[in-house]
Amino acid sequence: MCVVYDVRFGFIVLEYYMDGYFENNSNYVNAEDLYHHLLDKWKFCWIVDKAKVNGTEEFEDYERSLTKKQRAERDKALAHFEKAFQQIQTK
Repeated sequence: MCVVYDVRFGFIVLEYYMDGYFENNSNYVNAEDLYHHLLDKWKFCWIVDKAKVNGTEEFEDYERSLTKKQRAERDKALAHFEKAFQQIQTK
């Protein structure tokens, strides 16, 4: 994934598959929209990774497979990201 900024188009997110083929191209007018896109991407990748660690089958309810410790870890990371984003917005 690559994020670039263009004065005319705003933030542009270029996403590629692992083998290098182009996957997606998204434009975001402001930093908040970009932040939420990247946060959603992180949430998805994080929960899929934890589901694999927990031995959850593909397409099962990944959320239910999380342990209390993993939920606390996620909540702590999300709070950290939100705090950092709020600091960036105020500068």
